[in-house]
Amino acid sequence: MIAQDIMSTCVISLHIHDSIYSAKEIFKKHNFSSIPIIDNDNRLLGVVRLKDLLDKTDPKSTLETCISSVYIKVKYNVTFNEIVEEFFTHHDCAVALVLDESEKLIGIVSKNDIFRLSILGKIENSDDDLQDNQLQKLSAKPYLQDAFNSLDEGIIIIDNELKVQFANKAYMRILGVQPHHILNKKLSDIEPNAKIIDVLKTGKPFRYEDTINVESVQKTIVANIMPIIVKKEVKGAISSFFDKTQFHIMANQLEKLNTINDYLEKELKSDIVLPEAFSAIIGSSKKLKNQLVLAWRIAETDSSVLILGESGTGKELVAQAIHKASMRKGNAFVAINCSAIPDSLIESELFGYEEGAFTGAVRGGKPGKIEKANKGTLFFDEIGDMPLFMQPRLLRFLQEKEYERIGSNKTIRADVRVIAATNKNLEEMVDKGEFRKDLFFRINTFTLHIPPLREHKIDILSLIQHFLDQYNMKYGKSTILSNACINLFLQYDWPGNIREVEHVIEHAVVLADDTVIKENNLPKYFVNLAASSAQFEEEKAPSLSPKKLQEVVDYVEREAIIRALQASKNNKTKAMGILGISRRCFYEKLRKYNI
Repeated sequence: MIAQDIMSTCVISLHIHDSIYSAKEIFKKHNFSSIPIIDNDNRLLGVVRLKDLLDKTDPKSTLETCISSVYIKVKYNVTFNEIVEEFFTHHDCAVALVLDESEKLIGIVSKNDIFRLSILGKIENSDDDLQDNQLQKLSAKPYLQDAFNSLDEGIIIIDNELKVQFANKAYMRILGVQPHHILNKKLSDIEPNAKIIDVLKTGKPFRYEDTINVESVQKTIVANIMPIIVKKEVKGAISSFFDKTQFHIMANQLEKLNTINDYLEKELKSDIVLPEAFSAIIGSSKKLKNQLVLAWRIAETDSSVLILGESGTGKELVAQAIHKASMRKGNAFVAINCSAIPDSLIESELFGYEEGAFTGAVRGGKPGKIEKANKGTLFFDEIGDMPLFMQPRLLRFLQEKEYERIGSNKTIRADVRVIAATNKNLEEMVDKGEFRKDLFFRINTFTLHIPPLREHKIDILSLIQHFLDQYNMKYGKSTILSNACINLFLQYDWPGNIREVEHVIEHAVVLADDTVIKENNLPKYFVNLAASSAQFEEEKAPSLSPKKLQEVVDYVEREAIIRALQASKNNKTKAMGILGISRRCFYEKLRKYNI
């Protein structure tokens, strides 16, 4: 038996130049997790996955930006066993795409077809006639149970007396039933109108042609049901099915995301495309993009910049982007981490030293960070940890553009652009005498506020894919996150911000035993905290009936303003900065929501 013998020739595909909008429409009409992408000659280029469209907001964009390489392709003449091996190697793939000699797409073989044919083969190759309990024994085989439980589709097997001999974990999850409620019980007593009963009685298969309503649990499914026939007698039936409701939810989520993004885009009037210098910064949320647009404009000047933000938000990446977009991009970008260098060494690190300046000084002396950054950009990370005794010397250099190495009287001039970053409140430190006021004003010509990840969670999916690609390449893997893991990522508040996302993804990729990353591959602390956060949000969330989009947006806006006022201790100017909106817009919102 070869692929051509078992494949389905009814294949829905997309063209490489089709728009994202048309792809979304097809996903809404059909129950697919992925769709093949072909060229003008019907040659396979890849697939587009439904989850990859969640963060795509421009409906006019083509599928060239969404091609995924996570799929199985086989030639029409490969054997059944070779296809089975491909599916066990790529656990995350639900179908294999069948190609002819010229790489043209001619059909598909689903994982369900493979497992169904496997169990039928085991039955048909049995030495004895199929006895009443043989199907039950076969269904209890550990290797078959493991295979069926690895699927996202629901699987049920009944015998010729309508007794349920097997149901996989996905069946229990989708229909919300417990094993003891159905196993070894007659399906006719539980779901008298089940389509699988008709297939058992008629011996005629039922393929993915129409939806089926499961009356007992009010679910809509799409099923593929096959009779189990041995020596021309129907001995049972096997059904695999998808939850059509979940596909509709995902399709509606796509539509709703696009609508909300369109609304916010009009509200913020931000249609600026950032230059290539900012391409290393992952994220398209308006709150982040507003700060990046400001950074781009600042880059054209030579003024000092202070970047504020929590640890792990990507402040150094923003500093590098400013450098790359500036007139100094052809020269060095030099970073110095003020919190990582002992107080006794920071002066020599910054200004350099001459030979013999102190015990342990290297022969010939050593240039400092300022000298290395000449004509370029000098980045002070965690400037709030700069020791007080060093601040006057740094201030003198910033004012006069000259300095001396340790152990030398020779004055050296240097031309650097200074960018500083901190996760501390420098204004409070100035008030407490922990940071010099004149230095604060010298480094603070322009200020950028990089939002924590919890304030732009719309970027989580893009960050997940970015770090998966990075660490899959590093460790030679092709892992993806399970839906359960993605939910945990979306529920978690990410106190460590983007750096924490990166560490969690690397941890998961390294520990993943197969292609799909599961919860037990994630750090234990993360799983526990994410689950606790989800429970807390569920308990405090108001019970809302479906509303018009504008009502939802109004609710979210009002909550955001209230939280910003709480965070700023009712300081309206600071609240405007947190929200990234103008004074006029802010006060209009206060009046609108009666705050």
